Amino acid sequence: MAEIYKLTNSSKWKYFYKILLVTFLFHAFGGIVLLFYKNVKEIDLFLKVLLMILLGWFVLFALPTFLLYFNHKKRSKDVILNQNKGLFTYVDSSKVSEFKLAEIEKIELYLSPPSYDNRLDIMYFGIYNYTVFYIKNGDVIDISCLVFDQTEEVFSEKLIGRKKKSFPVMKK
Repeated sequence: MAEIYKLTNSSKWKYFYKILLVTFLFHAFGGIVLLFYKNVKEIDLFLKVLLMILLGWFVLFALPTFLLYFNHKKRSKDVILNQNKGLFTYVDSSKVSEFKLAEIEKIELYLSPPSYDNRLDIMYFGIYNYTVFYIKNGDVIDISCLVFDQTEEVFSEKLIGRKKKSFPVMKK
């Protein structure tokens, strides 16, 4: 059975909108609870505290998510990975590469520290990763999690080298 992997709306939701929405709602709810708990009645102080909470959310969650998402999206725009009975076809705007499972020399999976260590991801953008395929003919193929996030499910563990990267920004 053929599997086609590419940038989809569900990957945009999982890796961008969901992270922003969940973290924003968490901060907004926490801020409102704090304001009511402290019984803040002055509108000026109320707005300042909400602004600081929004600024904190932006710096700690939104900005890193924006950087990772747009970096990965830029490198995933025209990428398609097709898997059909052990034959893989990689297509992007500048090249087409076909290879079989036996032709893969090694796979490097770059993970954030929480994903690498299988621990709780309190920053929410720790789910970002990317995969680098090294093909025996010399080709090197980078694929973002926005396109293909099933490396560990599709390929055997002995073929995959897991690497820890603090902020998994794709190169090139």
